[in-house]
Amino acid sequence: MQVKCFVIIIFMLCSSALYAGDTGIPWESLSQHEQTILKPYSARWEKMQPGKQRNLQRGVARWSELTPGQRIRLKKKLRVWKNMTPKERKQARIFFGKFCKLPPEKQRRLRRMQRWFQNLPQKRQKALRRRWKNLGSEERRFLLEKRLKNACPAQ
Repeated sequence: MQVKCFVIIIFMLCSSALYAGDTGIPWESLSQHEQTILKPYSARWEKMQPGKQRNLQRGVARWSELTPGQRIRLKKKLRVWKNMTPKERKQARIFFGKFCKLPPEKQRRLRRMQRWFQNLPQKRQKALRRRWKNLGSEERRFLLEKRLKNACPAQ
């Protein structure tokens, strides 16, 4: 579910350009609930691209369907995204594009690997990250390809 939320966020951020020639959504046409959640955008709403307006409106609908736990996780991911440098955001978008092009089975494997890693104790995660950073690029590529070919670790 965490990956899904992250995917939705990245999609929302990337897809506003798709609706370039459309007319916007008047602020007054938003429901009271939508206006409350989108209040930080109220001053610049009318100047926003229509696609961005629609994405934000859809985001409110998705947000409303989330459980409190999912909202907490999503807020954390949004904070991480906000604190990323433009270069890191660009890399995340590239990664997401590559991820979407993977066959569904490889996507499932990557999600399982991520869940496996996230369920490790923090100390073990840090140790694995350190080991990963010390590897050369060829070693990393080899391990990634090997991992994708093999079954994921048991949960």
